[in-house]
Amino acid sequence: MASPQKQYAINVLRAGAFGYLAKDQAPEEFMRAVHTVLAWRRFVSATLSGDGLGDGALDEPTDQPLHAGLSQREFQILCKLAVGRSVSR
Repeated sequence: MASPQKQYAINVLRAGAFGYLAKDQAPEEFMRAVHTVLAWRRFVSATLSGDGLGDGALDEPTDQPLHAGLSQREFQILCKLAVGRSVSR
């Protein structure tokens, strides 16, 4: 099973983000991420790319529903939003 951070990165990249940078990265890594995305290339933090997260991992077809990667709380919020309810209730 993927770590929560890796699963979140996969979700945002599949949703269309061009990059994902872990918040514990050095400023140099941040600048590299910015330049990579500005060049219209995908960027993934080194801490996650070494964990097997690459373009292939994002494009693999899956038979799981799209919400399967959400945490329980994320799924609760999604359900509330879907029926027009407030998230804070």
